[in-house]
Amino acid sequence: MRGMAKRPAFFEGLDEGTYPIAVESMKAGSRAYAFRISLPSGKRREIEKWISSGSLVDLSQRVFAYELYREAACQALQGVDRVFAKRYSSSPSIRVMARLLGFPAITDMYKYRMLSALEERHCIELKVKLVMGEYGASKAVFFPSGDAYIHTSGMTLLPKGVEVAIRDSLTRRAGRIASRIKRSLMLAAPFYLLFRKIGLGKKGGREQYAVGIMDDHPENTFLMNYFGNDVFVGKGKLGKEDTLFITPWQKDSRRLESEKGLHAASVYDGRCRVPLGLLLSILPAWAKASFFSLWEEPLVTETNRSILLNYMAWNIFLENYGIRNYVRRLLPDNIAKTHILSQHGVKTWFVFPDNTTYDYHLAWPPEKQNQTLFTFMHFDNAVLHGDAVERWFRKHRNFIKNYEKVGVMFSQVAKEIEGGELKSPIFSLLRERKMPKKIIAVFDTTFDDAGPVKIEDGVRFAEGILRLLDEMPEIGVIFKSAKERNLTPPAIRRIYDKLQAHERCLFFYRYDKGGISAPEVIAASYLTISAAYPSTTAEALGAGKRGMYYDSGGRHTGPGYYFNRFPHFVAHDYDGLKKEAKYWLGLKESGFRKFLDKYARDEIDPYLDSRAMSRLAELLME
Repeated sequence: MRGMAKRPAFFEGLDEGTYPIAVESMKAGSRAYAFRISLPSGKRREIEKWISSGSLVDLSQRVFAYELYREAACQALQGVDRVFAKRYSSSPSIRVMARLLGFPAITDMYKYRMLSALEERHCIELKVKLVMGEYGASKAVFFPSGDAYIHTSGMTLLPKGVEVAIRDSLTRRAGRIASRIKRSLMLAAPFYLLFRKIGLGKKGGREQYAVGIMDDHPENTFLMNYFGNDVFVGKGKLGKEDTLFITPWQKDSRRLESEKGLHAASVYDGRCRVPLGLLLSILPAWAKASFFSLWEEPLVTETNRSILLNYMAWNIFLENYGIRNYVRRLLPDNIAKTHILSQHGVKTWFVFPDNTTYDYHLAWPPEKQNQTLFTFMHFDNAVLHGDAVERWFRKHRNFIKNYEKVGVMFSQVAKEIEGGELKSPIFSLLRERKMPKKIIAVFDTTFDDAGPVKIEDGVRFAEGILRLLDEMPEIGVIFKSAKERNLTPPAIRRIYDKLQAHERCLFFYRYDKGGISAPEVIAASYLTISAAYPSTTAEALGAGKRGMYYDSGGRHTGPGYYFNRFPHFVAHDYDGLKKEAKYWLGLKESGFRKFLDKYARDEIDPYLDSRAMSRLAELLME
């Protein structure tokens, strides 16, 4: 490319197609930057030569600030409507899907899927801008790997001096044609589902249940004692006979039935009745979508496939099973699915048994949007812990008719374990080890250099707990890790091995042989210390137990961070950890109750009575 020499060249991906361009620019005296390198091993030595000479900078190994990713999400949310209006609003197949569902707002499903692509594009742009600033470059050339629309539109975050170079080749064009044909063929997925489902089914009417719980990962029910969706059953008036567990596959539903005694049904296989009218209604929409897919954007075709598949699957399901309430836990649900359920008179519930929000890691203005995952949700009801989580959901673009704050849900499980209503081996394990009376529950988090809490923070966190054990002989520790041992970074695992060997520490990785879960650890403890910032500390407070956070990397100092508003609640170094741990261990019960009433009530839990799950069950059984 003429004029490319001396200007740094940024490559979103360095592959067989772009590598010759990079070599050309480096030979001309320009430095090349690559955010991703995917070249065959034969070129590895040549690549390493360019890197060692400084001509090529491998940015795939660089850790960028967590705030950069959140800013990219914010920019994606601001631009999603404009992108949709310019690129997708005239799509004929989107109109076909809206007519099939009788739901014009299905456009939100396309916008939701756009968000992750926009966020990814803006991430790259912000990284280019940052690196240019570091090297004092005012001009550069940028080679995108995929769709370059955002980079060349008025919404780009690239500096003005960046030229976006779009290089196309016959090979790439052939690849796009092949991908388009493959996506068109994949639109037939609903008919493959029909083949798996169609049959005489059961005679008589539909099986009737008060509540259907979507259980995408039923294996979780068997991996820890109190972790799966079955924890909701038996609370309040919600019994096994009232509840249907909805799983993707029949093998999962059979296991839930045989080993847990639960009622379960699968969505994607298992012979059952199929209404003839369903086939007649979906065929015209499928035919039109298949025709339009020959030239429409990939995102539209892929979203159409999901809509058609859900239309087939859930209409068949609701022909055979009657449920009054549909519950989805933790992760957002498909917009087409929730609408189909509503069309059948089913109330939809999004249950978020978590006290985590991205806001806790950011000193941003509280109204600033910062995430794309929990966005464009369409539910009748959302069940949350308290005011802080509700504010987070409300400030993002969600279409939820009613918010129900029931309190911290797993606090009830912890309280019932402590009271003996639910059984746990944790107490006998403590007796066998002759542990001290003052037990501290410790919970880590996912330590990842690309996230808000880094691996070095994880090392400091583990070292701090080990040092606390050595300097405070009156305490014992139950440490519950969020990861399996093989997924824990080696630098952290080395210290975890020392904790496991400590005589006053019971240590459990994510999936241990005894199935020990977080509520059991909280139930057996006096104080809970969590890394910054999982829900376990909130679960302790909701169960009437002391809790605090350890920001071991000192990354969240200052009044701008949410939890720093709570006194004695966050330690930012080891000295602070020891000081605050002693404070909570020595605090009288009356002082602790004052703290709960002033800081935790409403913000974290409106009730503080350890009845959140029973309260949810009462709502579902109304």
